[in-house]
Amino acid sequence: MPEPSRLRAAIKTPDTWWPTVFSGPVANRLIGLVANLEWLTPNRITGASLVAGLINGALFAVGRYPWTVAAGILVQVSFILDCADGQLSRFRRTNSLYGYYIDKIVDRLKLIVVFLGIAWGIERSTGGLLAWRLTILYIVSHLVTDLYREAYRDLQARVTERPATKMPVSVWLRPFSLLDLPFVRFAFGDLYFLLTLAAICDTLLPLLWFESLVGGLQLLFRPIYMVLHFRRANGRYPWEVEAPGPLR
Repeated sequence: MPEPSRLRAAIKTPDTWWPTVFSGPVANRLIGLVANLEWLTPNRITGASLVAGLINGALFAVGRYPWTVAAGILVQVSFILDCADGQLSRFRRTNSLYGYYIDKIVDRLKLIVVFLGIAWGIERSTGGLLAWRLTILYIVSHLVTDLYREAYRDLQARVTERPATKMPVSVWLRPFSLLDLPFVRFAFGDLYFLLTLAAICDTLLPLLWFESLVGGLQLLFRPIYMVLHFRRANGRYPWEVEAPGPLR
């Protein structure tokens, strides 16, 4: 068994609440058991997580309660594997840009497959198309919000000079900070917890309503929040940051 302190250091910090209290520690125990298996790489764990996500989508698509509960439980297995690939990479110090992007792509593919499966299952059980509309709104909102975050990180990386102290919190920034609350922010830990809870309680359609509403709010107001937050942290607006060389 690896040294416990080194193993615990592989847990991602900070993180959202669900991987902090459940998925992360469970994944850490799993990594402790398989860390010495050289053939088991982080990318292969990522692949296993994708397979679990595809099975999740298929189980949700059946549209019957026992299969939905099974899918809700398997969602946690998929998320534990999602935590485990990063932990194994950090434990072995084998981080790579390729693995970083593969993990991101797999996360988004799983999200799309699972929610399309939910919509299909609800249609099969109720005969209505509302779930498809809500699912498409949620998926589009989630993917576009991901683009917002990537653009923000890229802008932050381009800032070479920052003020010694951050600007005071603007009165306009405070209401937008609600977008970062648990279950409102697009965080995979919150999402996987809600998926399991909704599957067991047979409330997948209310979950779609909630996620599509949150998605719409993120789609509309996240850019404003990021602009205000960027100015507070860097003392300038994003459009005032110079680009190092031609970008397009």
